[in-house]
Amino acid sequence: MLLPTLLVLPFLASSRCSTPAEDDVRLIVLVSIDQMTPEQLERLGPRFSGGFARFLGGERHRLAFHDHADSSTGPGHATLGTGLWPSHSGIVGNLWADRAQGDAGIYCVADPSVAPLGPLGPGAVGPAGRSPALLLGDGLADHLKRASPGSRSVGIAGKDRAAILATGHAADWALWWDASGGQGFVSSTYYGDALPDWVASFDEAWWNRLPDAGWETLEASRDPRLGASADVRAGEAPRTFPHALPLAVPREPGASNELGKQQRAQLSRWVYGSPWIDLFSIELAERALDALDLGRDESVDYLFLGLSGCDIVGHSYGPRSLEVTDLLLRDDAALGELFDAIDARVGAEHWIAALSSDHGVLPLPESLDSRGYDAVRLAPNEMQLGSSRLGELLESTYGTNFVTGVTESGILLDREAMEREGIGLEELATFAREGSADWMPRLRTLFTQNDLAPREGSAPTGGLARLAAHSFLDTRSPDLVVVLEPWTLVGFPYGTSHGTPWPYDRHVPLLFLGPGSTPGEDWRPCATVDLVPSLLERAGCPIPDGLDGSPLH
Repeated sequence: MLLPTLLVLPFLASSRCSTPAEDDVRLIVLVSIDQMTPEQLERLGPRFSGGFARFLGGERHRLAFHDHADSSTGPGHATLGTGLWPSHSGIVGNLWADRAQGDAGIYCVADPSVAPLGPLGPGAVGPAGRSPALLLGDGLADHLKRASPGSRSVGIAGKDRAAILATGHAADWALWWDASGGQGFVSSTYYGDALPDWVASFDEAWWNRLPDAGWETLEASRDPRLGASADVRAGEAPRTFPHALPLAVPREPGASNELGKQQRAQLSRWVYGSPWIDLFSIELAERALDALDLGRDESVDYLFLGLSGCDIVGHSYGPRSLEVTDLLLRDDAALGELFDAIDARVGAEHWIAALSSDHGVLPLPESLDSRGYDAVRLAPNEMQLGSSRLGELLESTYGTNFVTGVTESGILLDREAMEREGIGLEELATFAREGSADWMPRLRTLFTQNDLAPREGSAPTGGLARLAAHSFLDTRSPDLVVVLEPWTLVGFPYGTSHGTPWPYDRHVPLLFLGPGSTPGEDWRPCATVDLVPSLLERAGCPIPDGLDGSPLH
């Protein structure tokens, strides 16, 4: 792995973590539950007895929000791992447009200069290489490596963008699930030329860990006191328990236990939409403890664990579904076992942990509508349809369709054509706002570069504009940033999603465990950019200049 220049400069004594002592923190653990909401912790708390129960008994910040508009997995995990807004980390979305390259679909961790890496070697898995090359800021792994060159960091998650962006440039390994190819946990040649033995051994016949019965609910999950919804309800994916395996795994004595590529891929996709995506991630994290000797010397090490199942399952069934409830109860038990293992190997006084999420989620629109909310499920392709209608309106008015494309967060325009014809960005934005009823239902507002880009003596100080500015980078953001009315869902024929600046998508858990934490609830507002400086301070490490957050006390 080629480390960025900033990581190979001489280390300064003043940048090191505190002098080692018997009670020093030696390991930082960050757990991100993708799409977890504070409501879920509150509602299911009485039944938690493992890892989540530990967090609930620790330091709990009840009013923690992401302080940016694009509440997606890439930006959220980059913020959790860097302490920077997307406007400074560069991760303004899961996908964005790059006008200089003429590419409207750049994936946030794509890197064509490296190869995918699976148990069969480089290039034998996945469509393309992955790395933190597009991350503009430093992550926790970078800060710890700078403070102590012997520091070790690893990120493990169901999703590549979570494992990569929450660690940084200097991670020893980032590992994620091969959801389409069936090879188990994979990585890229950015991190090494071959998977470590402890990963390759896990990947060997991983399907043997799956239960024959597939996914059946725990008895505890059906406890009516937990407030989970019925297994069948309006707006959910049309699938119910039990969720059977797509094929039978051969287990007879003497029978071949090898599966073909297509069979592995089928089972791998099933894992990706079940609790086993999290249970496998936690199992691999425990292997990493021993293989990398995390937390067992004077350096401060870092383990990032991204549990992606809540999001993958939640997209199909909603945050109060029986499926998500069952998954979180399983995560709680497995995390409890992992934390017990860390206590035994590292010592309870030598590690700290934080729990948060990359974003929240909109409850099922049908559920909200039944409770009197003005909630609407728009057509899955409504943004594309809207941009096409806007283009037609522009052509009928100006003689030219200036719309060139649409991204997750807005609309791309032909700036050169606009300049040739003397049409300013603000004029076009005003036209789009005033005629919104003719092209985009439930449009709340539009922002342009002039509204959001930082200018001397002028920057948005509050409201939607401030949040949108924290998600805006001119070279990667659309010309017209679109904000729809709250309680509006676009892109999913069933289930739900996130990605908006509204509180239900930005309100996330933020809890701490271990030395430096103060048990109890804190109701003062705070932001997820405060997580990194808080962890560094509690680990006795220097807090670098330029972060967008501050330590929580």
